[in-house]
Amino acid sequence: MLIESGIRFHTLFEDEEKNDDPSYFTKKMRKHLKKKKLKNIEQLGVERAVVFTFGYEDNKTHIILELYAQGNLILTDKDHRVIQTLRQFKYTETAQ
Repeated sequence: MLIESGIRFHTLFEDEEKNDDPSYFTKKMRKHLKKKKLKNIEQLGVERAVVFTFGYEDNKTHIILELYAQGNLILTDKDHRVIQTLRQFKYTETAQ
C-alpha cells in the first residue's frame, strides 16, 4: 500500500523498493505493524480522515491518515493513544 500524507492512498501491484535509510516514523510503523494484518479501513464520518486498523483485540494498532492540507499520519495503540506522528505541530495561543 502506498500512503501519501494529505494526498492519497492506494494499493500497489508490485512491491516498492524499500529505502535503505527509512525515517524514524517508518521505523516505528514497521516495529508496531510487524506481522499484523490489515483488518479494517474506515472513513471518520464525513471528515477527510481514514483509519487503518491492524491486528485484533489487545494487539490492535491504528494508522490515522489525514487527507487535507499537508495532512498527517498518526500511529496509535489499541486505545487510540498516540505512539508517533509523521508531523508534529506546536500550538501557540494568539492574543486577541
